[in-house]
Amino acid sequence: MKVAVIEMRDGQGRKRPRDQVRAEKPVFGYLIYEPGFAALRALDEAPPTVGAMMPLLHHAKIRAIRKGGIMIVGAYVDMKSRGPIDPLIPQAWWVRPVGHGGIPAE
Repeated sequence: MKVAVIEMRDGQGRKRPRDQVRAEKPVFGYLIYEPGFAALRALDEAPPTVGAMMPLLHHAKIRAIRKGGIMIVGAYVDMKSRGPIDPLIPQAWWVRPVGHGGIPAE
């Protein structure tokens, strides 16, 4: 599904202020979701780096489905760590469909 995604938490897993979240430009791509895993793949017309902007969301669960979109929660692997067990950083995505009755594709 073609979507626009906004991250609801910062790089340390803390909730971001509402005004900061509302002001952020979404990342556009194709949502790949199955219980326990979520990813955003770049749009066909986007440069290859766009898909890499959003790391995989591990332990992903759909938290809420509302008229305006879907809240998916999970965690990122901390890529800075070099230990045998990578720490997970909490994250939440606000996902909105693009086109076909969703937000305009911009």
